[in-house]
Amino acid sequence: MASIKEIAERTGLSIATVSHVINGTRKVSDKSKALVMDAIKETGYKPNYAARMLRTRRSDTVAMLIPNVRQGMPTNIFFMDVLSGAKDYLQLVGFNLIIATYSEEDESDEGDLRNLKVLRDQWIDGFLVVPNKKKTAIVKNILDNNNPIVLLDRAVKDLACPCVYNDTIKISRDVVDVLYQEGRRRIGYIGGSLESFTGFDRWKGYKEGLSACGLKYDEALVGISELHTAANGYEAAERLIENQADAVYVSNDVQAIGVLRYLKEKNIRVPKDVAVIGFENYEWMEICSPRLTTVCQEPYEMGRIGAQMLHRMLEDETYSEKVVLTPKIIFRDSHRRE
Repeated sequence: MASIKEIAERTGLSIATVSHVINGTRKVSDKSKALVMDAIKETGYKPNYAARMLRTRRSDTVAMLIPNVRQGMPTNIFFMDVLSGAKDYLQLVGFNLIIATYSEEDESDEGDLRNLKVLRDQWIDGFLVVPNKKKTAIVKNILDNNNPIVLLDRAVKDLACPCVYNDTIKISRDVVDVLYQEGRRRIGYIGGSLESFTGFDRWKGYKEGLSACGLKYDEALVGISELHTAANGYEAAERLIENQADAVYVSNDVQAIGVLRYLKEKNIRVPKDVAVIGFENYEWMEICSPRLTTVCQEPYEMGRIGAQMLHRMLEDETYSEKVVLTPKIIFRDSHRRE
Protein backbone atom coordinates (compact mmCIF):
# COMPACT_ATOMS: atom_id res chain seq x y z
CA MET A 1 0.00 0.00 0.00
CA ALA A 2 1.26 3.45 -0.90
CA SER A 3 2.55 5.79 1.83
CA ILE A 4 2.65 9.56 2.19
CA LYS A 5 6.35 9.40 1.33
CA GLU A 6 5.57 7.71 -2.00
CA ILE A 7 2.87 10.30 -2.74
CA ALA A 8 5.45 13.04 -2.07
CA GLU A 9 8.04 11.43 -4.37
CA ARG A 10 5.48 10.96 -7.15
CA THR A 11 4.26 14.59 -6.99
CA GLY A 12 7.56 16.27 -6.26
CA LEU A 13 6.03 17.89 -3.18
CA SER A 14 7.26 17.76 0.40
CA ILE A 15 5.89 15.18 2.82
CA ALA A 16 4.54 18.09 4.93
CA THR A 17 2.60 19.53 1.97
CA VAL A 18 1.11 16.13 1.10
CA SER A 19 0.12 15.68 4.76
CA HIS A 20 -1.59 19.08 4.84
CA VAL A 21 -3.62 18.18 1.74
CA ILE A 22 -4.71 14.81 3.14
CA ASN A 23 -5.50 16.10 6.64
CA GLY A 24 -6.75 19.57 5.72
CA THR A 25 -4.50 21.10 8.37
CA ARG A 26 -3.22 24.01 6.28
CA LYS A 27 -4.18 25.86 3.12
CA VAL A 28 -2.43 24.43 0.07
CA SER A 29 -2.48 25.73 -3.52
CA ASP A 30 -5.05 24.26 -5.87
CA LYS A 31 -2.24 23.00 -8.12
CA SER A 32 -0.57 21.08 -5.29
CA LYS A 33 -3.90 19.77 -4.09
CA ALA A 34 -4.72 18.46 -7.57
CA LEU A 35 -1.33 16.72 -7.84
CA VAL A 36 -1.86 14.97 -4.50
CA MET A 37 -5.42 13.90 -5.29
CA ASP A 38 -4.36 12.49 -8.68
CA ALA A 39 -1.53 10.56 -7.02
CA ILE A 40 -3.90 9.17 -4.40
CA LYS A 41 -6.21 7.86 -7.13
CA GLU A 42 -3.33 6.34 -9.09
CA THR A 43 -1.72 4.60 -6.12
CA GLY A 44 -4.86 3.64 -4.19
CA TYR A 45 -3.49 5.33 -1.05
CA LYS A 46 -5.71 4.94 2.03
CA PRO A 47 -5.26 7.42 4.91
CA ASN A 48 -4.66 5.98 8.38
CA TYR A 49 -7.66 7.57 10.10
CA ALA A 50 -6.86 6.04 13.49
CA ALA A 51 -3.44 7.66 13.51
CA ARG A 52 -4.92 10.90 12.26
CA MET A 53 -7.48 10.98 15.10
CA LEU A 54 -4.76 10.38 17.68
CA ARG A 55 -2.73 13.21 16.20
CA THR A 56 -5.48 15.79 15.68
CA ARG A 57 -7.99 14.70 18.36
CA ARG A 58 -10.62 15.04 15.62
CA SER A 59 -12.61 12.36 13.84
CA ASP A 60 -14.43 14.62 11.36
CA THR A 61 -17.59 12.83 12.44
CA VAL A 62 -20.82 14.42 13.65
CA ALA A 63 -23.76 12.71 15.33
CA MET A 64 -27.39 13.69 14.82
CA LEU A 65 -29.91 12.78 17.53
CA ILE A 66 -33.55 12.76 16.42
CA PRO A 67 -36.75 11.30 17.90
CA ASN A 68 -37.58 7.70 16.98
CA VAL A 69 -39.18 7.28 13.58
CA ARG A 70 -42.63 5.81 14.27
CA GLN A 71 -45.05 4.26 11.84
CA GLY A 72 -47.62 6.70 10.50
CA MET A 73 -46.04 9.80 12.04
CA PRO A 74 -45.90 12.90 9.80
CA THR A 75 -42.67 13.96 11.50
CA ASN A 76 -40.90 11.04 9.79
CA ILE A 77 -40.78 12.95 6.48
CA PHE A 78 -39.81 16.20 8.20
CA PHE A 79 -36.81 14.72 10.01
CA MET A 80 -35.63 12.86 6.92
CA ASP A 81 -35.50 16.21 5.10
CA VAL A 82 -33.59 17.78 8.03
CA LEU A 83 -31.19 14.85 7.87
CA SER A 84 -30.68 15.29 4.11
CA GLY A 85 -29.76 18.94 4.52
CA ALA A 86 -27.22 18.18 7.25
CA LYS A 87 -25.74 15.23 5.36
CA ASP A 88 -25.26 17.18 2.12
CA TYR A 89 -23.42 20.02 3.86
CA LEU A 90 -21.23 17.72 5.95
CA GLN A 91 -20.25 15.67 2.89
CA LEU A 92 -19.27 18.90 1.17
CA VAL A 93 -16.79 19.75 3.94
CA GLY A 94 -15.49 16.19 4.35
CA PHE A 95 -17.36 15.15 7.51
CA ASN A 96 -19.13 11.89 8.27
CA LEU A 97 -22.59 11.74 9.86
CA ILE A 98 -23.88 9.18 12.35
CA ILE A 99 -27.62 9.01 13.03
CA ALA A 100 -28.98 8.06 16.46
CA THR A 101 -32.51 8.15 17.84
CA TYR A 102 -34.13 8.49 21.24
CA SER A 103 -37.60 7.66 22.51
CA GLU A 104 -39.99 10.57 23.03
CA GLU A 105 -42.49 8.30 24.79
CA ASP A 106 -40.18 6.70 27.38
CA GLU A 107 -39.94 9.06 30.37
CA SER A 108 -36.61 7.54 31.51
CA ASP A 109 -33.32 9.03 30.32
CA GLU A 110 -31.27 5.99 31.34
CA GLY A 111 -31.17 4.24 27.96
CA ASP A 112 -30.73 7.47 26.03
CA LEU A 113 -27.77 8.58 28.15
CA ARG A 114 -26.18 5.13 27.79
CA ASN A 115 -26.46 5.43 24.00
CA LEU A 116 -24.97 8.92 24.23
CA LYS A 117 -21.91 7.49 25.98
CA VAL A 118 -21.48 4.97 23.18
CA LEU A 119 -21.46 7.83 20.68
CA ARG A 120 -18.81 9.70 22.67
CA ASP A 121 -16.63 6.60 22.69
CA GLN A 122 -16.60 6.86 18.88
CA TRP A 123 -14.82 10.23 19.11
CA ILE A 124 -17.73 12.29 17.88
CA ASP A 125 -16.63 15.87 17.22
CA GLY A 126 -20.04 17.46 17.76
CA PHE A 127 -23.78 16.90 17.97
CA LEU A 128 -26.84 18.04 16.07
CA VAL A 129 -29.83 17.45 18.35
CA VAL A 130 -33.59 17.74 18.00
CA PRO A 131 -34.47 18.23 21.70
CA ASN A 132 -37.53 17.03 23.56
CA LYS A 133 -39.22 18.87 26.42
CA LYS A 134 -39.08 15.78 28.63
CA LYS A 135 -35.53 14.84 27.61
CA THR A 136 -33.46 17.93 28.40
CA ALA A 137 -31.04 15.70 30.33
CA ILE A 138 -29.63 14.57 26.97
CA VAL A 139 -28.76 18.13 25.93
CA LYS A 140 -27.46 19.06 29.40
CA ASN A 141 -25.26 15.97 29.45
CA ILE A 142 -23.69 16.94 26.13
CA LEU A 143 -23.09 20.49 27.38
CA ASP A 144 -21.66 19.27 30.70
CA ASN A 145 -19.08 17.25 28.77
CA ASN A 146 -18.11 20.31 26.71
CA ASN A 147 -19.17 18.72 23.43
CA PRO A 148 -20.10 21.21 20.68
CA ILE A 149 -23.85 21.07 20.07
CA VAL A 150 -26.41 22.77 17.82
CA LEU A 151 -30.13 22.37 18.49
CA LEU A 152 -32.47 21.83 15.55
CA ASP A 153 -36.17 22.63 15.14
CA ARG A 154 -36.79 23.33 18.83
CA ALA A 155 -35.24 26.04 20.99
CA VAL A 156 -34.62 25.37 24.69
CA LYS A 157 -34.79 28.76 26.37
CA ASP A 158 -32.83 27.91 29.52
CA LEU A 159 -29.91 26.32 27.63
CA ALA A 160 -27.24 28.57 26.18
CA CYS A 161 -26.26 26.86 22.93
CA PRO A 162 -26.59 27.62 19.22
CA CYS A 163 -29.87 26.64 17.58
CA VAL A 164 -31.83 26.90 14.35
CA TYR A 165 -35.60 26.64 14.35
CA ASN A 166 -38.80 27.89 12.72
CA ASP A 167 -40.85 30.70 14.23
CA THR A 168 -44.05 28.65 14.43
CA ILE A 169 -45.59 31.00 17.01
CA LYS A 170 -45.64 33.92 14.58
CA ILE A 171 -46.81 31.88 11.60
CA SER A 172 -49.65 30.44 13.69
CA ARG A 173 -50.72 33.97 14.61
CA ASP A 174 -50.65 34.80 10.90
CA VAL A 175 -52.83 31.79 10.07
CA VAL A 176 -55.50 32.95 12.53
CA ASP A 177 -55.35 36.47 11.08
CA VAL A 178 -55.82 35.12 7.53
CA LEU A 179 -58.91 33.21 8.64
CA TYR A 180 -60.23 36.24 10.53
CA GLN A 181 -59.81 38.45 7.45
CA GLU A 182 -61.93 35.90 5.55
CA GLY A 183 -64.75 36.63 8.00
CA ARG A 184 -64.30 33.56 10.22
CA ARG A 185 -65.16 34.07 13.88
CA ARG A 186 -65.32 30.48 15.26
CA ILE A 187 -61.76 29.46 14.47
CA GLY A 188 -60.83 26.02 15.81
CA TYR A 189 -57.44 24.40 16.33
CA ILE A 190 -56.27 20.77 16.06
CA GLY A 191 -52.72 20.03 17.17
CA GLY A 192 -50.21 17.84 18.96
CA SER A 193 -49.39 17.50 22.62
CA LEU A 194 -48.56 20.69 24.51
CA GLU A 195 -45.77 18.71 26.16
CA SER A 196 -43.76 19.00 22.93
CA PHE A 197 -41.96 22.18 21.87
CA THR A 198 -43.61 22.33 18.45
CA GLY A 199 -47.06 21.39 19.73
CA PHE A 200 -46.94 24.07 22.40
CA ASP A 201 -45.62 26.82 20.10
CA ARG A 202 -48.25 26.24 17.41
CA TRP A 203 -51.01 26.24 20.02
CA LYS A 204 -49.55 29.35 21.65
CA GLY A 205 -49.46 31.17 18.31
CA TYR A 206 -53.08 30.16 17.66
CA LYS A 207 -54.12 31.50 21.07
CA GLU A 208 -52.20 34.77 20.58
CA GLY A 209 -53.74 35.11 17.12
CA LEU A 210 -57.24 34.89 18.55
CA SER A 211 -56.41 37.57 21.11
CA ALA A 212 -54.96 39.87 18.45
CA CYS A 213 -58.20 39.55 16.48
CA GLY A 214 -60.35 40.24 19.53
CA LEU A 215 -61.66 36.66 19.70
CA LYS A 216 -62.01 34.63 22.90
CA TYR A 217 -60.18 31.35 23.39
CA ASP A 218 -62.71 28.52 23.62
CA GLU A 219 -61.64 25.03 24.78
CA ALA A 220 -64.59 23.58 22.86
CA LEU A 221 -62.87 24.64 19.63
CA VAL A 222 -59.51 23.00 20.48
CA GLY A 223 -58.48 19.40 19.85
CA ILE A 224 -55.14 18.34 21.38
CA SER A 225 -53.77 14.82 20.98
CA GLU A 226 -50.54 12.78 21.17
CA LEU A 227 -51.49 11.24 17.83
CA HIS A 228 -50.96 12.80 14.41
CA THR A 229 -53.09 10.57 12.22
CA ALA A 230 -55.87 11.19 9.69
CA ALA A 231 -58.23 9.25 11.96
CA ASN A 232 -57.34 11.55 14.84
CA GLY A 233 -58.03 14.61 12.67
CA TYR A 234 -61.38 13.13 11.66
CA GLU A 235 -62.43 12.63 15.29
CA ALA A 236 -61.29 16.10 16.34
CA ALA A 237 -63.13 17.71 13.42
CA GLU A 238 -66.38 16.07 14.51
CA ARG A 239 -66.18 17.73 17.95
CA LEU A 240 -65.19 21.14 16.57
CA ILE A 241 -68.00 21.17 14.01
CA GLU A 242 -70.48 20.20 16.71
CA ASN A 243 -69.35 23.39 18.46
CA GLN A 244 -70.01 25.54 15.37
CA ALA A 245 -66.44 26.01 14.13
CA ASP A 246 -66.41 27.89 10.83
CA ALA A 247 -62.66 27.46 10.33
CA VAL A 248 -60.04 24.94 11.46
CA TYR A 249 -56.29 25.45 11.75
CA VAL A 250 -54.69 21.98 11.74
CA SER A 251 -51.08 21.86 12.91
CA ASN A 252 -50.10 19.05 10.54
CA ASP A 253 -51.31 18.02 7.10
CA VAL A 254 -51.90 14.35 7.93
CA GLN A 255 -54.56 15.33 10.46
CA ALA A 256 -55.87 17.85 7.94
CA ILE A 257 -56.64 14.96 5.56
CA GLY A 258 -58.88 13.51 8.27
CA VAL A 259 -60.57 16.88 8.74
CA LEU A 260 -61.29 17.19 5.01
CA ARG A 261 -62.64 13.61 4.91
CA TYR A 262 -65.04 14.31 7.79
CA LEU A 263 -66.30 17.53 6.19
CA LYS A 264 -66.81 15.81 2.84
CA GLU A 265 -68.76 12.94 4.42
CA LYS A 266 -71.03 15.41 6.22
CA ASN A 267 -71.57 17.45 3.04
CA ILE A 268 -69.98 20.48 4.68
CA ARG A 269 -68.52 22.63 1.93
CA VAL A 270 -64.86 23.69 2.07
CA PRO A 271 -64.18 26.56 2.13
CA LYS A 272 -67.67 28.05 1.80
CA ASP A 273 -68.99 26.59 5.07
CA VAL A 274 -65.74 25.80 6.85
CA ALA A 275 -62.22 26.97 6.01
CA VAL A 276 -59.22 24.70 6.60
CA ILE A 277 -55.51 25.56 6.83
CA GLY A 278 -52.88 22.89 7.45
CA PHE A 279 -49.20 22.77 8.35
CA GLU A 280 -46.19 21.06 6.62
CA ASN A 281 -47.00 21.39 2.87
CA TYR A 282 -46.58 17.76 1.85
CA GLU A 283 -46.67 17.22 -1.91
CA TRP A 284 -50.07 15.54 -1.91
CA MET A 285 -51.70 18.73 -0.59
CA GLU A 286 -51.61 19.93 -4.21
CA ILE A 287 -53.90 17.13 -5.38
CA CYS A 288 -56.38 16.78 -2.51
CA SER A 289 -59.80 18.35 -3.02
CA PRO A 290 -59.96 21.19 -2.39
CA ARG A 291 -56.25 21.91 -2.64
CA LEU A 292 -55.09 22.62 0.89
CA THR A 293 -53.83 26.01 2.02
CA THR A 294 -50.98 25.15 4.38
CA VAL A 295 -47.87 26.37 6.16
CA CYS A 296 -44.53 25.55 4.52
CA GLN A 297 -41.34 25.05 6.52
CA GLU A 298 -37.86 24.38 5.09
CA PRO A 299 -36.54 21.30 6.91
CA TYR A 300 -33.74 20.70 4.40
CA GLU A 301 -32.47 24.25 4.89
CA MET A 302 -32.72 23.82 8.66
CA GLY A 303 -30.49 20.74 8.53
CA ARG A 304 -28.01 22.42 6.20
CA ILE A 305 -27.74 25.57 8.33
CA GLY A 306 -27.47 23.54 11.54
CA ALA A 307 -24.59 21.50 10.13
CA GLN A 308 -22.91 24.67 8.90
CA MET A 309 -23.21 26.20 12.37
CA LEU A 310 -21.71 23.12 14.02
CA HIS A 311 -18.84 23.08 11.53
CA ARG A 312 -18.14 26.70 12.38
CA MET A 313 -18.20 25.88 16.12
CA LEU A 314 -15.56 23.22 15.58
CA GLU A 315 -13.33 25.85 13.97
CA ASP A 316 -14.15 28.60 16.46
CA GLU A 317 -15.04 27.64 20.05
CA THR A 318 -16.40 31.13 20.76
CA TYR A 319 -19.02 30.94 18.00
CA SER A 320 -22.64 30.98 19.12
CA GLU A 321 -25.70 32.01 17.15
CA LYS A 322 -29.45 31.60 17.04
CA VAL A 323 -31.00 31.34 13.58
CA VAL A 324 -34.77 31.76 13.32
CA LEU A 325 -36.30 30.64 10.03
CA THR A 326 -39.58 32.10 8.78
CA PRO A 327 -42.23 29.65 7.53
CA LYS A 328 -44.72 30.90 4.96
CA ILE A 329 -48.34 30.21 4.11
CA ILE A 330 -48.92 28.52 0.75
CA PHE A 331 -52.28 29.89 -0.37
CA ARG A 332 -54.47 27.46 -2.27
CA ASP A 333 -58.22 26.79 -2.21
CA SER A 334 -59.29 25.62 1.25
CA HIS A 335 -59.46 28.90 3.14
CA ARG A 336 -61.11 31.54 0.92
CA ARG A 337 -64.86 32.06 0.81
CA GLU A 338 -66.20 31.36 -2.68
